[in-house]
Amino acid sequence: INLVIQGAGFRKDIFDLGGKYNIPIFSMASSVKVAKKGEAMGAEAIVVEGMEAGGHLGFPESHPFRKTIDIVKEVVKAVKTPVI
Repeated sequence: INLVIQGAGFRKDIFDLGGKYNIPIFSMASSVKVAKKGEAMGAEAIVVEGMEAGGHLGFPESHPFRKTIDIVKEVVKAVKTPVI
């Protein structure tokens, strides 16, 4: 396994296994809050998803239907981890 991309929640054991077997873990995020959590858990990159993402779980009512590029701009400013 060369890479794992995790989304729809955070499981510490995924990051622990990634470290144990030297497998990079990327974390999916649809907001700055989620991106910061992924960074804090040890994600090596943040994969941003907006309303264009297939199978997206949705957004809170306070930020409905946000475009990926708008979220990327915010996340890039908020984290030090590479953003995809």
